[in-house]
Amino acid sequence: MNPFIPTSQALGQDFFNRDEIVENILNKICGEKVQGDVWISGERKMGKTSLLLHLWAKYTQTPKSIVTYQSDEERKVRFVYVNVIGCSDEEEFYRKMYEGLESFDLKSPKKSKYADSFLSDITCIYAEKRTYIVFLIDEFDSYVGNSAQKNIELISIALNRFSGVLQRKLIDNKYHKPFSCVFTANHSVGELKDKTQIAALGSFLELSSDSLVGFTEKQVNELAQQYLKDNFIKFTDEEIKTCWKATKGYPLFVQQFFWTLYNHKQYLLNGKNLDNVIEKYTKELVAIIESWAGESMPKRTKNKLVEWIKEMKVGDGITKMIFTLGEEYFKTFIG
Repeated sequence: MNPFIPTSQALGQDFFNRDEIVENILNKICGEKVQGDVWISGERKMGKTSLLLHLWAKYTQTPKSIVTYQSDEERKVRFVYVNVIGCSDEEEFYRKMYEGLESFDLKSPKKSKYADSFLSDITCIYAEKRTYIVFLIDEFDSYVGNSAQKNIELISIALNRFSGVLQRKLIDNKYHKPFSCVFTANHSVGELKDKTQIAALGSFLELSSDSLVGFTEKQVNELAQQYLKDNFIKFTDEEIKTCWKATKGYPLFVQQFFWTLYNHKQYLLNGKNLDNVIEKYTKELVAIIESWAGESMPKRTKNKLVEWIKEMKVGDGITKMIFTLGEEYFKTFIG
């Protein structure tokens, strides 16, 4: 069975090379004196969803606990994954948030009261159930963009309200922060603010921010070794270096190249000619980028890909072949 996964999230043992950013997130949202909120940005298919699901899965299996700032009582930390890509207004957003809280047996608010009930309910979970919720909110910029197209005034009001909810809450005459959020988005807060022209996003600029980046050449090599551990098929140094040249470490493209190479080697164990692998990979690459372009590709993603494709055009060997095979489409894309 092919161990590489170009079409799904990397979970469990397949989750690779994000230890540093995971540690940074944990320190910022449930540290000794810091219970903040974090904004993670990155290009499409850079691993943002995998990162959130990794946090959710790891700390569901091994629960975490903290003593929150300004408190002398230990609280359980519950990670709740929420994907808001289909949301286009405030009520849909809060309904998604409530779906992750079902196990707390809260009184279900009426549809028109999700937003109004949220802060009091989350405060109840914090104060009475001794639980600190960390919402892992995927595709937050999609929710903001969809809502802005629908009604920019309403989403501005909603974001102002949510920004206020993120602040500390007065409990027992002390200010506590009853929950945290980790947001993922294709855009940074500043980029999203520029794109949507929503002034209310300015308050989110105060959040701690980080960005997912691609793998280094060394990490591409390490990924191959990790995925092929105890596998009868192995990749040569030349093949791994070819992958690096063909992908420049973009996680999805690394998985796609290795997936194609693995299938090739299943039938040609001693085959050294990579031309067929390169051609098939390039066709997949063009199809992926073309589908992204048809979905209003974020500016930062397009700029990253254009930079990468231009680098291939002036490269040698594998990079020249990739650009040549996809030239008809890449010319249109760069133009």
